[in-house]
Amino acid sequence: MLRRPWLTLGRLFALAIAAVALPAGATFYAFYESSQRSILARSEDLRQRAAQQIDEELSSDLAVAAASLANVERAMQGGVLDPGDPDAVEARLFSELLDAPTLSDVSLTHATLLGHAPDGTALLAPDGRWQVAAFRASAEPDAPIVTRRVTQKGGAFVSDARRRGPGEPLSAGTPE
Repeated sequence: MLRRPWLTLGRLFALAIAAVALPAGATFYAFYESSQRSILARSEDLRQRAAQQIDEELSSDLAVAAASLANVERAMQGGVLDPGDPDAVEARLFSELLDAPTLSDVSLTHATLLGHAPDGTALLAPDGRWQVAAFRASAEPDAPIVTRRVTQKGGAFVSDARRRGPGEPLSAGTPE
């Protein structure tokens, strides 16, 4: 009786395929794991850089706003800006927006302080309350600048606004 050999052509072919596929599979798995770690590390690095850039831009924008506020306050303390004169306040706020292209808006509210209630609430005179605001019509640095005054007339608050295009002076503009 003839015995069939254990190693047939089909088995030899299967062993050869397994001998090639096993190291190739292990190499692919190692490459996949290494790539995944590398991609995650690179993504984290990019995320950190983007967060740092956003933080720096936000801090810079907030510094502009703080500087503008300090400028207005210093002008009032130095007697250069009369905080009781809406025309002077409008001019100063308009100027702050011209000087700081990334500043979106600035406003000043005026009222006469009479004192404080026992709970600490400010007591304000019923007359002489007003607000002046200057703001950009959009987020673009060269957007039109609008100034708005809210004043008391006949016991009610009334709003008047004037829009000035890029390069137009304070005295120009169209009422809104």
